[in-house]
Amino acid sequence: MKGNQVKRTDGAVYWIAMSLFAVFYLGGLYLPGGTNRPLFKFGVILSVLSVAIIALAIYSFRKFGKSETRFNFNRSTVLVRQNIYAVVRHPHYLGLMVLSIGFMALSQHVVVLAAGLTFNIFILVQVSKEEEYCRERFGDAYERYAATVPSFNIFAGLWRRMHRATI
Repeated sequence: MKGNQVKRTDGAVYWIAMSLFAVFYLGGLYLPGGTNRPLFKFGVILSVLSVAIIALAIYSFRKFGKSETRFNFNRSTVLVRQNIYAVVRHPHYLGLMVLSIGFMALSQHVVVLAAGLTFNIFILVQVSKEEEYCRERFGDAYERYAATVPSFNIFAGLWRRMHRATI
């Protein structure tokens, strides 16, 4: 199936992950935190970095994606490969995973750690479903994109992008 005939992956995994996100976010706010100050500072840095990654992903998707409807930017009729999508294929999920690690470092509580790790596992499952969907929807173009842009490794993505620019 190609184009509009491709059925969108179900969002059950995504919604379970978001529920876990809420658990560890609220847990981080209301459960007693750890006392490791360097780890706390690391959590602050990761949280700020994650917000920047997510904001850039949303901006790039809205700017370069073509929506099926005027207000729906969750699905694009074109493959977005610009800006942060030229560095990693799933920047929004990368941002959520970095944010969860940041919250775990901020909180330093076992409940938040367990919810955060489980959240990241659910995100990885959702990404595998998104990969299937994109391969069906965009075909060979996505295969070529996936061969040159990593899923999450932002360092490898930056290295490849800089290396391509110097060739």
